[in-house]
Parts: sequence; C-alpha cells; structure tokens
Amino acid sequence: MCALFTKLETGITKANSFLAKDLASWIIYPMIFVIVYEVLSRYLFSRSTFFSYDLTWMFYSSFALLGGAYTLAVDGHVKADVLYNMFPQRVKNIVNVVCYIIFFLPAMIGLLYSSYSSMIKSILYRETSTFSNWGPSVIPVKIVLFVSILALLMQGLVIFAQNIKQLTQKGGETK
Repeated sequence: MCALFTKLETGITKANSFLAKDLASWIIYPMIFVIVYEVLSRYLFSRSTFFSYDLTWMFYSSFALLGGAYTLAVDGHVKADVLYNMFPQRVKNIVNVVCYIIFFLPAMIGLLYSSYSSMIKSILYRETSTFSNWGPSVIPVKIVLFVSILALLMQGLVIFAQNIKQLTQKGGETK
C-alpha cells in the first residue's frame, strides 16, 4: 500500500512538473511573438492587429494556470509564514492538515466543479471570446482551466497525505 502511494505521489508530481516545465514554459514564446508583432505593427506601420489581445490573454492564462500545481509541489506559493516558521515541524503539519481541510480542499473541489461545468458548456455551445471582434474559441482555455485545477487538487492531496503521513510517524519530526 505504501509503495503504491509513493508511486502515485511521484507520478502526480512528475505530471505536474511536465505541465509546468515542458508545456507551460514553452507557451511564453508564442506569447512574446504576438506581443512583439503587435507592438511593431502598431508603432512602425500604424496598424494594430485584431488578434493580439485575445491571444495574449489566452497564452498568459494558460502559462500561469499550468504552473500552479508545480508551484505548489515545490512550495513556491506566497504565504504569510511569520509565525508558521517558528513552529516545530509537528505543529506545522497539524496547521497544514487543518488548513487543507478547511480551506484548500473545499475551494479546489468547488473550483473543479465550476470549471468542469464551464468547460462542458463552452464545448456544447462552442463559446467564443467576446473581448474582440475576432472572437476566437475559448474552449482550449476552458480545458486548460479544468486540467490545471484538477492538477492543483491532485498535488494538494499529495501534500495533504504527506502531512498526515508525517503526523502518524513516530516522532512526527521528519521532513
């Protein structure tokens, strides 16, 4: 059972690393290209593009969303830890477990449900962007939103389980 959990935990973390390092990190390049193209077009030729705004927010939101679970895995999210850092490891684990139960898990489950509904509606109604006249499909962004929240929830469950595991180990002071 423990070996299976370790494999699952490693698999989730590796998948989130892939989403952030191997997928999201490359999204920045087409976004830079679109922005540079827009700036050059606007200032050199006095013609703005019809697609740059939509593509920029779609690329950037995908970039930021896909990196969320990996950032959680490497403990990179901003947190107010003035008091937290003074606690012994066992108290930190207890605080983490309580906060995950009260805040993280309900929020992620609610967001997952909401993003799933939004994704399905977007697919069924072939939703397009209303931010410009171009009106590209927003289905890819809605899929990325759902996948990112699912990845964040899965990574959160891994960290939650690690905290429980550390609390149940003799001494509870390992990390």
